[in-house]
Amino acid sequence: MAYPASLDNLVDNVDNVLATHINTLQAALGISAWVDWTPTVTQSGSVTVTVTRAKYKLINKVCHLNVLLAITGAGTANNAIVIAGQPAAIQTPINNVIIGTGMIFDNGTAWYQGSLYVNGATDWRITGHLELNVMGVAPNFALANGDIIYLNGAYEVG
Repeated sequence: MAYPASLDNLVDNVDNVLATHINTLQAALGISAWVDWTPTVTQSGSVTVTVTRAKYKLINKVCHLNVLLAITGAGTANNAIVIAGQPAAIQTPINNVIIGTGMIFDNGTAWYQGSLYVNGATDWRITGHLELNVMGVAPNFALANGDIIYLNGAYEVG
């Protein structure tokens, strides 16, 4: 059932007014929209990735992130997988602080799950559950075409 043109216009106007007020309220509360960014990945050298999704949102001084990367290049086994190029500077980085979760699909082998943690001011790593080292070292594998990296986390920004 179609509404009369005047009712359609009223609904459109209400939607526009609500959207404007929501945006104003979010700005006043320090909430940003989801923003695209491009992380980098290395494993003893640059690893080529396709960004399927890499978004972050700032809520006051907390950066929330959600990342899905498709590996199209190759890394070197027995080396840490390092994610860098954070969307916002970490507030007083403290090594080994867990900021989220990370999963890596080693194509044809397994899904590895672990904790995403801070490793200095400019990079993150994933430590596997029940492992005493970083992914890429334990378990020992090289990133390769067809692998996937998934990250989800939040941290305080400077």
